[in-house]
Amino acid sequence: MRPQIAETGSADEGVPEARKPRSRAGRMIATVYVTLANLYTRLRRFPEAEEATEKAASLSTKQEEKQGVDFLRGSIFERQKKYDQAEDMFRKVLST
Repeated sequence: MRPQIAETGSADEGVPEARKPRSRAGRMIATVYVTLANLYTRLRRFPEAEEATEKAASLSTKQEEKQGVDFLRGSIFERQKKYDQAEDMFRKVLST
């Protein structure tokens, strides 16, 4: 996905491009969902952002990927003023 789409205020146009299948060994790459979560967060479409992080978490295989997804989840919760959930996610990242 071209990051400049989101920066120009046309982020809705970037969603279909970000959803294009990119696979490795027949599986969607977790980073596609991380990109979608970031895009949805910029659009303030938090339920979709949370859903994208759930999918990213299920596809993440490396510990660093899982930590990145958990940090992103914490950030999404924080933007929604769900501070208890955000704190839980940030503590989870710090404990691993």
